[in-house]
Amino acid sequence: MKPEACLEVAKSSRKQAEAYLQKGNAGRAFAHFLVALKLCPCWKVELTHHFTSALCSWGEKLEGQQRYKDLFSCYEQALEVLPDSEELLNNLGAHLYRWGHVTEACSYFQQAIKCNPGFLPARRNLQGSYNLLVERWHFRMLNDSVRNDAYRAAITRRVLQQGPGSSVLDIGTGTGVLSLFAAEAGAGQVFACDCSSTMIQIASDVMRANGASGKVNLINKLSTDIIIPTDMPARVSLVVTETVDSGLLGEGILQSLIHAWDLLLLPAGCGDQEANAGRVVPEAAGVWIVPIECLHIARKNWLLKPETTQEDFFNHLQVQTDTFSRDPEVQKVHSNRTELDLSKLELTARRDEPYDTEDLNTVPDGYSFLASPCHAVHFKFSDCQEMVEWLRGQKHVEHCITCTQPGRVDAVAMWFDLHLDDVTTISSAPDDGSDRDGVHRANCWDQAIFPVRSPIHVTSGQKLNISITCRGGKVSVDVHDQHKNEVAQAMSKLQDAFSCGKIFVVQDDSHPSREFHNDDQKSSENDSNTADSDPEYSGNLSLNIAANWKKGTSHIDCTAHEEEKVIVLKDMHRKYEMILKEAEFNASDNSNVLRSVEHSKKILHKIPDPDVCCGITRRLGCSGVASEEVVRFLNNKQWQESLQKTAVLLCQQRSNIRISAVLDLSPFPVLGLHVLTSCAASLMCVVSSLEDELAIKKVAELSGISMTQLQCVTEKQLLDVLDSGKVFFDVIVAHLVDPSGELKETAFNMIPALSSSLAEGGIILPQHISVIGQLLESDWLVQVSRVQNLRTCGYDIARFINEYQVTQHLDLNLSTLTTTILSKPIELLHLSLERCCYQTTQITSTAATHSGMMNAVAYWYSICFHEDTPAVCTTNPDSHVNQAAILLQPSVSVCDGQIVKFLLRFHYGLIQVEPLHGDEDSS
Repeated sequence: MKPEACLEVAKSSRKQAEAYLQKGNAGRAFAHFLVALKLCPCWKVELTHHFTSALCSWGEKLEGQQRYKDLFSCYEQALEVLPDSEELLNNLGAHLYRWGHVTEACSYFQQAIKCNPGFLPARRNLQGSYNLLVERWHFRMLNDSVRNDAYRAAITRRVLQQGPGSSVLDIGTGTGVLSLFAAEAGAGQVFACDCSSTMIQIASDVMRANGASGKVNLINKLSTDIIIPTDMPARVSLVVTETVDSGLLGEGILQSLIHAWDLLLLPAGCGDQEANAGRVVPEAAGVWIVPIECLHIARKNWLLKPETTQEDFFNHLQVQTDTFSRDPEVQKVHSNRTELDLSKLELTARRDEPYDTEDLNTVPDGYSFLASPCHAVHFKFSDCQEMVEWLRGQKHVEHCITCTQPGRVDAVAMWFDLHLDDVTTISSAPDDGSDRDGVHRANCWDQAIFPVRSPIHVTSGQKLNISITCRGGKVSVDVHDQHKNEVAQAMSKLQDAFSCGKIFVVQDDSHPSREFHNDDQKSSENDSNTADSDPEYSGNLSLNIAANWKKGTSHIDCTAHEEEKVIVLKDMHRKYEMILKEAEFNASDNSNVLRSVEHSKKILHKIPDPDVCCGITRRLGCSGVASEEVVRFLNNKQWQESLQKTAVLLCQQRSNIRISAVLDLSPFPVLGLHVLTSCAASLMCVVSSLEDELAIKKVAELSGISMTQLQCVTEKQLLDVLDSGKVFFDVIVAHLVDPSGELKETAFNMIPALSSSLAEGGIILPQHISVIGQLLESDWLVQVSRVQNLRTCGYDIARFINEYQVTQHLDLNLSTLTTTILSKPIELLHLSLERCCYQTTQITSTAATHSGMMNAVAYWYSICFHEDTPAVCTTNPDSHVNQAAILLQPSVSVCDGQIVKFLLRFHYGLIQVEPLHGDEDSS
């Protein structure tokens, strides 16, 4: 084709591509851009952005349709035209990452960074991939000399006891360090398995570097998939493993050891020689539990309010009046609908796992033991039958623990002692629980935290029943308050006693109940229950029950007036008292019945006062479950106060700002709901779960907001609304920070669409965000980031696993992090949403206030919703957003007073900070 003809075809293709792109047909736009660029490569600079955008949209559609072959074909063709496009390489890597091909994705992210070292999306994706391929706890383990030395000693003893004929299987080998211990001790054969191909590759490099390739056989499988003789020639005499998490069983140690004893390990005690007897390291574990009070844990698990943080359910039952329902000021506020009403909402965070993990030594706001730690369970890893019973949930233990001080039980903390053999024990105990002879505290594990269903307020001497079982292969802990149980049982017994027109004379649990029937009931059962058939029975009791419990309470609900509920409950309480008096009178000569009646009276006296019971019924009716993010967000007092004040200011400025439609993207639309209590506006909010939506609607209902004013949508539905260009909002509340401490890239990508959906004269909030930074020296950050000792346990391991180190660390709490602060806080970046710059590179500087080895820059946010309200800081004690840090490699020596310069890059919420040396800033 002649050059002139090629140019005409290229121009035509370009024109069609731009037209298709404007119509939203990304597939056809990509095809025509591809033709245009192949024919006219000189257009690369001006068409790259449109070309990559079209392929990005088309690729997402192909992925959604699972047309993977077509997607790869498109990217292959695109990379032929733009082989050095960091965006294309990064996007293809992102597709591979989402499909689970993480190792292959890494190669594309690395290529993108090679093309443009400052391209932050590829750097962020590569670090995310590294976190997935090599979990961060590997670094803590290898840096824990107590753990390493203990395992080395125990494995060496077992191998020497079994002699040169010993054979070892290392389950979950990781880098292979336990296998190296076994080979070093003289084991005849060593096998090591791991399901991660990345870890097997690292272990292979480690074995080769340490001359152990011929001694350790690596198997890229789960131990439960190993087959004899395909993978191993015969059963082994020793299994070594460290497949334990903070909750002991969470990594599947029960499953793997049960399988090993069945199929891979010699039977225990087989023969007279140690070499013929199967052994396991660790051989056992002891579990410790203790109830704790911890405000940090409470904030994560339920909505805190002044009345519920001071007194729990049963403390309220002692109060004789429901102050909330009788407070005229509260009623006045509610009737005027001037404030959002969160006072009646009871929220508990949804729990997808039985436990969380916390390092109690560094938990924000501290914690308190409310009892002495209790040794609760002893797991024997050599007893296969017992492990099977635990795994199937057939075995459980229960302990009655006496509280040693008053407080609020927020959770049960658990840690373990790992008995590697009969000599060496290491523990995951916090500092307060580790002072025991012969127990060495390892620092590579946190403690397991089992939040209670609702806070339990206890007094000194009060007893708690704590039960431990195994569900889904993980430890499960339940807490029961004995006083609460007694009241619940009393109410249950009385409900049974006075329901269905009959009464059970309630006796002690150790004796069967006697059943008496109403005279109005004529049945063969009643006829047979006479003095003739039962000599202990003195005759029918003539009980005229006006109404049973179910009929009497069926109409009581949260919508009924408080006074009506109190009257009903009081009336039933009086009827029960009369029934027991009549039973006592009619059975005056029967000592057994009299004792039962007396016991029933005691139970009746345990039933709470009807006034208070009614108030609690109302509160329970407004309870629910929500995501942890919502609960933490609502517990952020400073944030909520700022939103409330901003809402008040907006409503006061209605002469300047017309408010008819609000879009609130916060985890819980507090500002939007506040506005609706004063304005006849509509509110759209984004929800991620049905529980969150129900909680929002419950608050709206309690605050007198009509459901017609409220619309809850998913994020996808919101994007469709924004793309339509037909809906406009007067107030938009963006939520730009993630609880982990980083800015949300997806939220920044949405800002242009949000700005386009802003009505004329509308306002987008927050008005601005400042990124605040501070220079640090932190050994802890280094320990969780890379292996420090180049000769870990005398072996060459560090250089292989350190290839997977990352520089960005999220979910930090600087108030508890062990650091040396080297500078004052400085503003690294100022972002205004009205004039938002989505990409920037700039140089900033600060003066060091102390001398030291600077190895990190911590950062957090100051968020201003309105110019007349104080800014919200994410370092606040009750903040639902944590802090983050960027690790500097290598460390930089700084002196007091020295000016330190940085290169700061920002890309749609992603942040990178690099120190500048010498004259680098001039370049």
